[in-house]
Amino acid sequence: MGTNYYFHPSSERECPHCKQDTPGLHIGKSSAGWNFSLRIHPDDGIASLADWQARWDAGGAIFNEYGERIEVAAMLATITERSWHGGLLAHTDPGAMGPYAGHLDVRRGGDTYDLCNYEFS
Repeated sequence: MGTNYYFHPSSERECPHCKQDTPGLHIGKSSAGWNFSLRIHPDDGIASLADWQARWDAGGAIFNEYGERIEVAAMLATITERSWHGGLLAHTDPGAMGPYAGHLDVRRGGDTYDLCNYEFS
């Protein structure tokens, strides 16, 4: 079981006009026994944890998939203060990803997180 996290450029999850939840930008997923899977978005200028930190420092809000607001310090702790340093690396077998394998970028970002450029849940 894991938890996904999302960044919203405004401080709210819902659209001010229609009051529907907006999807947000996927930060990544925390799963027990695994490194944090930190989603990178190169087309949006996010290719590292430092890029995410700069985005968070510029404003907006972080929410988990259950709608709970997460403070930046707590998000950083979730990513960097893992009990499984050097935990399991996500999707290291390109053959397991079929036709998407040539477009995957999965690598260690640090002892406690991996950088992943693909969509996952």
